[in-house]
Amino acid sequence: AGGAGGAGAGGAGAGVASSAAGDEDDDGDTYKAPPKTATLEEIMNREEEDESLAKYKATLLAGAKDAKTDDPRHVVVEKFEVLVDGRPPIVLKLSTPEEQAAAEKTKLVFKEGQVYRTQVTFRVQHDVVLGLQFTNSVFKMKMRVDRTKTMIGSYGPQADPYVWKSPKQTWPKGFMVRGSYSAKILITDDDGTEHLSVGYKFGTCVVSLVL
Repeated sequence: AGGAGGAGAGGAGAGVASSAAGDEDDDGDTYKAPPKTATLEEIMNREEEDESLAKYKATLLAGAKDAKTDDPRHVVVEKFEVLVDGRPPIVLKLSTPEEQAAAEKTKLVFKEGQVYRTQVTFRVQHDVVLGLQFTNSVFKMKMRVDRTKTMIGSYGPQADPYVWKSPKQTWPKGFMVRGSYSAKILITDDDGTEHLSVGYKFGTCVVSLVL
């Protein structure tokens, strides 16, 4: 599963923590973008120009024969999680419209100073996806206060889901970061295809971390 994990994956309030890589003016200059489009058939039929290309193709296509084909979607994001040291993960299921609607009504509450990571579980079907990106926009009182973008990587179709994790981060402390926020997760690829767009809510408190 080839995926370049970037620092600070948006997720739950990475903008508030101010520890994510990139912002709204960052167009991804830290990575070399692959070609805009590449179908499974094109990659399988492409001449192997060198050893590195052959290995890259083999990695992307290793699980293609076993990939699910009864779902028309190219990328299916199954769930978004917040992993907190010493606590069960907070899970937002996202694989169906009904689950996404439920996620948008859920409010996450975080303890100041808590160490956490965000995790995205997703499946790739039918064709290779190039340059998958995770963007998280954070709003307070309808004003956008941060936008972070993280390159996840390029992936081939396979039966098992992929799992991407952000580096560990520490939830910020102080009066200025307390309160309620709304956020929007956007997952796109280098071809500009939007694979997921879903909102959620979160807040910061002093004493506990609960759903």
